[in-house]
Amino acid sequence: MKFNYYDTLVNLVLGYLLLFLIIAVEKIEYIESFSIAYIAAGFVLGYFINALSSIVEPIYFWTFGGKPSVKIFRINKNCEYSGIKTVPFYETQKAINYLKEENENDNENKWFEIATRTIGNNKDSRVPTFNEHYAFSRVMLTFIIISIAILISRYYSCWQFYVISIPMLTIAWYRCKMRGYYYAREVLKEYINIKENK
Repeated sequence: MKFNYYDTLVNLVLGYLLLFLIIAVEKIEYIESFSIAYIAAGFVLGYFINALSSIVEPIYFWTFGGKPSVKIFRINKNCEYSGIKTVPFYETQKAINYLKEENENDNENKWFEIATRTIGNNKDSRVPTFNEHYAFSRVMLTFIIISIAILISRYYSCWQFYVISIPMLTIAWYRCKMRGYYYAREVLKEYINIKENK
């Protein structure tokens, strides 16, 4: 099995950090001779953080105001773009027109699947990188939520805890939302490029 940087960052680094957070909060003695066991336990914890982030993804979409890959098709009439202010997409109608040639139904989920399938064979695609960035942001958000849940039991009466944790949670949440829109926009940009160069 081959590991890439995503596996290392998500499964190992975040899992290891969570393990040491638990050790620190619960005041468990750190035993140096168990270092390999700690690495293995960290990797397993990271794996489950990653799995949990996929399971709770629909909740994240709800807090975002909708799934980015669906909302990217809804043009804001006041601004003439879709997406969010920090990640605008100006060629939405062009993408919709091409997708309607393949599927006339107004089904944004289906349209996005078609666009993703169309660009799937492009070896020079930047989409997998954008997808990994989104997945990492989603896992980081989950990691921060879990960390706050662990720490709040000990520091719930400490105002400094809220001063640090609330901004961190807000930034991680917004970054995850932005990465979702970056990914959706890149899929549609590449889809349009393929259709125009046929």
